[in-house]
Amino acid sequence: DPITTGAIALGVAAVALGIGVMLGDNGGNGPTPLAIFGVLKRNELDLRPVINLALIAISAWLAQLAFGQRPRVAQGAVAALVVIGAVVINVRESIALDESPAVARAIERHAPLGKIALAVVRKLSDRDHDGYSARFGGGDCNDRDKLINPAAIDIPGNGVDEDCSGADTPKPVAPPVAPTPPPDAAPPVPKVDKDYNLVLITVDTLRCNVGFMGYPKPTTPNLDKLAAKSTVFDRAYAMASYTGKSIAPFLIGKYPSETLRDGGHFNRFSPDNVLVTERLKSAGVRTFGAASHWYFRPSFGLTQGMDEWDTSAIPGDGQGESDTSITSPQVTDAAIKLLGKPDNTGGRFFMWVHYFDPHAEFMPHQGAPPELKPDDQKAPGWGLRWMYDGEIWFTDKHIGRLLDYIDSQPWGPNTIIAVTADHGEAIVEHNMTYHGFELWEQLVHVPLVVFVPGAPAASPHHVTANRSHVDLVPTLLDLMRLTVPGRPDLSGESMLADVFAKPGEPFAERDVYIDMPQGPNNGMRHALLHGAAPGLKLIHIQANQYQLFDLAKDPAESDDISGDKSRLGPMVEAFQAKKGSLKEIWVKPDEPPH
Repeated sequence: DPITTGAIALGVAAVALGIGVMLGDNGGNGPTPLAIFGVLKRNELDLRPVINLALIAISAWLAQLAFGQRPRVAQGAVAALVVIGAVVINVRESIALDESPAVARAIERHAPLGKIALAVVRKLSDRDHDGYSARFGGGDCNDRDKLINPAAIDIPGNGVDEDCSGADTPKPVAPPVAPTPPPDAAPPVPKVDKDYNLVLITVDTLRCNVGFMGYPKPTTPNLDKLAAKSTVFDRAYAMASYTGKSIAPFLIGKYPSETLRDGGHFNRFSPDNVLVTERLKSAGVRTFGAASHWYFRPSFGLTQGMDEWDTSAIPGDGQGESDTSITSPQVTDAAIKLLGKPDNTGGRFFMWVHYFDPHAEFMPHQGAPPELKPDDQKAPGWGLRWMYDGEIWFTDKHIGRLLDYIDSQPWGPNTIIAVTADHGEAIVEHNMTYHGFELWEQLVHVPLVVFVPGAPAASPHHVTANRSHVDLVPTLLDLMRLTVPGRPDLSGESMLADVFAKPGEPFAERDVYIDMPQGPNNGMRHALLHGAAPGLKLIHIQANQYQLFDLAKDPAESDDISGDKSRLGPMVEAFQAKKGSLKEIWVKPDEPPH
């Protein structure tokens, strides 16, 4: 009996598949050969659309059985009702999604088959073929002009709202010219009185799960020791929430949308950008470094100006989104090897080292303190938090080896050390894991430590005001006492006064602008933090869609107060003014390099 035999076979196969999915990890590893099916648990391998389509096909088959024997008139009537109903529902939902863009965003993020359907109807209703529809929450405010859409660059002050934000971006206002201080007045910014070396350490996907910023778990004992004698920036922000849009811009000293780049997810940056490495090299500083991910190969434009760049820690294969490689030991080994070369450390030098292990997939590490296990093991995502904290501990362990080596060298007492992250990570906050799509605090609020040995008029302290990675390059140049051509082109402002602040000295409040241009895998996102830290945070999603949070009262960003127009209006004006000061370069996603 083929029907009975086939049904039994399918049942056995389904049970075997289920066992394999349970026993295997995301890489297909496990105690039995069936564990290979563990790969089906990968987040990027979303099978819900396939399952949903199968259910639709079964429903269609059942409908055929139910109506197939009825008269043709009845069949035609049913078909007509279905078609008319579908048209009416689509028209109604088109209007509803325009009125409730948050629902459209939820469909885009959490409804696999709905996302496909939404993309289809938006494409069919996109009259000017610019990739954005005026219907179904697409946000296009002029569907007859392809130069006007939510992803367009708004030309400041031309009277046209090209980006559909609700108003034309104002022309930038020149800052007032500060009066010239009298010759005998004290300089407003402290001066560095000696020539230092500089080591920049960046850690991929490191959110503020660090002891020196109040995290209760023992994740970073070595960085905690460094922070205890350093300047700690409690409210430092990355400029985007994934590497392709964050790390090169902060090395260039410009906002991501101001950089020359291609349209890929892992952006390639043009040689016409000027990195801090090139500025240092032009001043006679020896430049070198190491990293352990293929994106940091020279062809992507992150290592311009490097005299020596070590890629020996990059694994031979893998490193996709389900990467299981472990590379922190190799990165530290490569860094120590570079520092051991007299050609590199015989004079002034700059070394950049990038650690990757806290990036998913999270791997277990022997020796991790048992205290890392969350106290509440019923809380959502507790297992991910435990694994993630273990990755941070492991990376800190090997950063500690590098810091110990620097301390042991004759040039160690003359070496500045700066440590930060390219972005953070979401672990079930806002119903998401991973990073690269939104600008929640867990994704963009990052650690930043600057240690200056023997710095004059400075002592270990915490900077409580909001600061941005765009300020990093001018700060590093000031610390290295360098004036190089092109510095007026930098978009940030030096934090030297913060580093050398005296006890009790107040910190100047600054707005922080977060800028994540559209890519092939992410929508455009902007944010502005305004007011005394932590301040109000405005998130610009697209067109005239905004969210607003009072971080002092709502650090979890759970209460959107954008409905309060008296608070939203001034924030949008401040946001538009800041955006108008940028020199944005529009790049179509997946566009070839410049």
